[in-house]
Amino acid sequence: MYADLNLPAVYTHNEPLRKEKKNKANKTSAASTPSTPTAPTIDTTQLKSLESRTRTLIHLGYSVAGYDHYVKNFTHSNHNNPFTNSQPLFPGLDTRSSHNPRTLIQLSRLTVELDEAGDATKQLGQGAVGVLNAYDLLAVKPTGPITFNHACLNMCTPSPFAVHIIQLDLAAHSRLPFFLKRSTLGKAIADGAFFEVCYGGALDGGDDYARRNLIANVKELLRVTSGKGIIFSSCVSNALHLRSPGDIINLATVFGMNQSVAKKTLTDNPKTVINNSNSRRLFKGILSDPIIHHPSNSAKRASDSTDIIDNSNNTPNTSKNPPKKKKQV
Repeated sequence: MYADLNLPAVYTHNEPLRKEKKNKANKTSAASTPSTPTAPTIDTTQLKSLESRTRTLIHLGYSVAGYDHYVKNFTHSNHNNPFTNSQPLFPGLDTRSSHNPRTLIQLSRLTVELDEAGDATKQLGQGAVGVLNAYDLLAVKPTGPITFNHACLNMCTPSPFAVHIIQLDLAAHSRLPFFLKRSTLGKAIADGAFFEVCYGGALDGGDDYARRNLIANVKELLRVTSGKGIIFSSCVSNALHLRSPGDIINLATVFGMNQSVAKKTLTDNPKTVINNSNSRRLFKGILSDPIIHHPSNSAKRASDSTDIIDNSNNTPNTSKNPPKKKKQV
């Protein structure tokens, strides 16, 4: 099972929340009603592009695709989900609703950009559980050292609003805006989060240094994590820029990753992400498979234990040091 958990579908840019200054002259001023944003929708052009990329992934041998809704300045009170229907975007291309063998599983994903001066980290809390449960996958994209440390240390702990994907823009800068500390990244990996490496930044963008930045930053990430807790995704808007799993594995070996570990970034690790994301809706629920004890077996074990106790009381003394006999005078 090969998975690509990042296909850009919708981009939403909300206005940042600003605290209004109090007017000293007019203390009893009427509060202004906030404007309700329009619901983001997928137009016909975006839908055709998304279908083309989906068919390309099926042709390349992928089994799972994640449609991403990228949000900047996230607020749970004014958030609108473009994936409102319970059915997938393309029912004829989904494995669960079509008998066609050339299909894949379609998942919805929410990626929240964490701005250093924004308030998105506080918005992803208990009040946003109803909004977050509508998405299959939840990811964040830190932009600075404060948001990166907060995402690794606080936002990945098991909870109804836990984050399981931390997206890193490794092709945009020659040096990352935050320091990769082994203990910080280890805490996120121990909590079940994975760091996402998107190779599309070196293909879609027009920067000539994007490939060089991607190779250098991925090598630094591999040095800190030792190849653990990493997934590879495309994050491309053009179907021609999608790559097959074999090409991505070869690219990972260029980064210095072992071939078997590179294969896990497309198979086992995305599967773990999906399972961990499903656990958000079952938080404080079933933690493991229940073990059923039949009454007949328990009674048999009880009788066996009583027989062992009785036999232990009647067994003769077979110790290595028998009691000494008295000498006759």
